[in-house]
Amino acid sequence: GIYGVRGRMQFVCDDFVHFATTYSGPPVDAVFLSPPWGGPGHLEVDAFSLKDVDTPDIVALFSAATLMCRRVLLYLPRHTDLHEVAMLAERPGSPAVEVE
Repeated sequence: GIYGVRGRMQFVCDDFVHFATTYSGPPVDAVFLSPPWGGPGHLEVDAFSLKDVDTPDIVALFSAATLMCRRVLLYLPRHTDLHEVAMLAERPGSPAVEVE
């Protein structure tokens, strides 16, 4: 591979909440989550809410990810309600929330 990480990455195809709650492998450096946002309809609202998506439950995904490691990256629309994101990260005691 170009970056020399082929032997250090593992891709898994599974229900993430199930996988995260049953994972017993080596320590995980980070978890990247990019859940579906509900299609182009999310562009029609002023702010995207985590509650706008029924399946998958974004809060459940994030909570499961925090069982695996403290570094959780959550890819969301630019117009996501940042108050909700801060409250979400506060639940498992995340040390910081960074928005880019």
